Amino acid sequence: MKNKTNRLILYFVLTFVFSWFFWTIPIFLSRGIYKNDSLSSAFGLGVLGPIAVSTLLSLRIFGGRGVRDLVSRFGCKEVQLRWYFFAALTFVGISIATLLVYFILDGALEKTFQYYSFGDYISMMPVFLVFATFEEVGWRGFALPRLRNTLSPLTASIVLGVIWGAWHFPKLFSEGTTDVKSFIVIMIFAVLLSLFLSWIYENTKGSITLAILAHASVNAAINAIDPVVLMRIGYNRTSVIFLIVLSIFIIFIFLFNSDKLKKTPKMPI
Repeated sequence: MKNKTNRLILYFVLTFVFSWFFWTIPIFLSRGIYKNDSLSSAFGLGVLGPIAVSTLLSLRIFGGRGVRDLVSRFGCKEVQLRWYFFAALTFVGISIATLLVYFILDGALEKTFQYYSFGDYISMMPVFLVFATFEEVGWRGFALPRLRNTLSPLTASIVLGVIWGAWHFPKLFSEGTTDVKSFIVIMIFAVLLSLFLSWIYENTKGSITLAILAHASVNAAINAIDPVVLMRIGYNRTSVIFLIVLSIFIIFIFLFNSDKLKKTPKMPI
């Protein structure tokens, strides 16, 4: 058990070190610690941390078997069709519900669909599928099943959500997020999103593919909201409404899946 815990801690530490090395480049450039501006082009490599570390650790610890295990959980032969719809469309509904509340409060309900682009959602999905793959192979592919060996789905999701949210901090700071309230909102969002992704994961027998689809759809659905209404997740009126709507949905999931979310069966690793 100690070795398993150490492996998980090692994954988190190496992933943070890898990603933060690249995501802090703009910070160090702005402070004059780094002198070569061309380093800023390497900023995007930080997102490779989860997939790179999880793959290398699987290979180092378990050899080819470890990598084959990761690859095997891309399969989704036994996944029911409804879970594809849940993964792909849930956050479209949550985003539209957010806009409905937003414009009801403004007394302009008829404007709701003027500020949501289904075309943008579809066009952005391929890009976000790539980025979600970089993340989910590590977070839901490597880390979550190991957390699930000792924790319930609910507890494991919250723990992973906090770590996952903190992992983004240097990237967000480098991109201009500086106020404490926005970081708090982002942390709450990360935990709620982790709960949603775990719900998908638990009900698809640990399918990394469905976790990737769900993660990509979240990003695409949010970015399909007109930036006039929601520029980014942070401390603003729309984000607060979004979190309230999302929280209600997560509570609904918990109420109807409470037994499954509390038990601690071992997941494949």
